[in-house]
Amino acid sequence: HNKGLSKADLIITKAEVNKGTTIKKLKPRARGRSYMIKRPTCHITIVVRDMSYYGEYRDFVRNLSENDRKKVFDGDYRLI
Repeated sequence: HNKGLSKADLIITKAEVNKGTTIKKLKPRARGRSYMIKRPTCHITIVVRDMSYYGEYRDFVRNLSENDRKKVFDGDYRLI
């Protein structure tokens, strides 16, 4: 959820992947035996920053060419 902020102004500042819990299951085998299947999981954390408050960012956006602006902002950017 972006809390009502513009998608074009949000920049990823930090991305982390941490080890999560391991899901353990038993797989049935022949003659009543079984063996453990361990499926690891992870926790993904992404931190974003609203760059519309920074003057340098506005200057950077103004200096972008039209093609670069489309690549970066997906056509949803309003020039302030």
